[in-house]
Amino acid sequence: MKNTLLLLTFSFVTIFASGQTWAPIGAKWTFGIINDFSPWQGYNEWTSTGDTLVGGHNCRVIQRTYGWGALGDIDNGKLIIYEDNNVVYFYQANQFTVLYDFNKTAGETWITVIDSCESVITVDSVGMDTINGFPLKALYITSEGPTFGGKILQYIGDVGRPTPNNSYYCLGFVVDGIIYTGLRCYEDSVLGFHNFNIASTCDYTTSSIEEVEDEFGLSISPNPTSNQITIQTKMPQQLSFNIYNTLGQLLKQGITQGNFTTIELNNLAAGIYSIELRSDNKAQRKCFIVQK
Repeated sequence: MKNTLLLLTFSFVTIFASGQTWAPIGAKWTFGIINDFSPWQGYNEWTSTGDTLVGGHNCRVIQRTYGWGALGDIDNGKLIIYEDNNVVYFYQANQFTVLYDFNKTAGETWITVIDSCESVITVDSVGMDTINGFPLKALYITSEGPTFGGKILQYIGDVGRPTPNNSYYCLGFVVDGIIYTGLRCYEDSVLGFHNFNIASTCDYTTSSIEEVEDEFGLSISPNPTSNQITIQTKMPQQLSFNIYNTLGQLLKQGITQGNFTTIELNNLAAGIYSIELRSDNKAQRKCFIVQK
């Protein structure tokens, strides 16, 4: 009986692996996003729409669209991507570079090149997740910068952000813009639909929070910093604050104490972070840099 169950399990995995490819036509990823310049929450939808031949490689075309609720949808261009022998490549700056390498084991690395800047991605550990009954290899990674990090699932990708953010690591300064808050949903014809339950719906948006830069008057010093920041506001009352990394992960939260509040950052690695202040239905966000 035990041998029969093992055989059935092996057969199931083999059939799944032989039938699944990276980004099959119709595959869709929905990532949550926030904007450095506003408190709005939206989503970035990636859809595998077709095939193309680039540099002799049979590639998938990924259409990317920002969804900002009342602001409408915004075309975010296309991504060219292909998979070969469990390695996923994407086209950037007229060349293909490694995005994910599922052949790697704990302690091994790969290099991702963006605009001629190399970032070393390290596999810290390897595990297995099950999505809709399908076993998927999971890589837990860290990187220099950090440009990339968290969990990567085979056939799905990074559950934090889809591609690396290397602006501070490679350029030496913060590039304000979109911050990913995680993969909300994924679906394709083989795996089916899966909700990662980090938002109420896959396409959840909010643009009802009033941006209050003049009212809060948020400033951060020193910036860059090494182990602490002092935030100054025009608001004497207590405000809640959240600190996020570039992957959209919440790392620290608390309450301001009057016009000046000092926040210890000893546990944060070098990189780019954002702090968000909130009060009732109002919010403001600014970025800061940690140097070690």
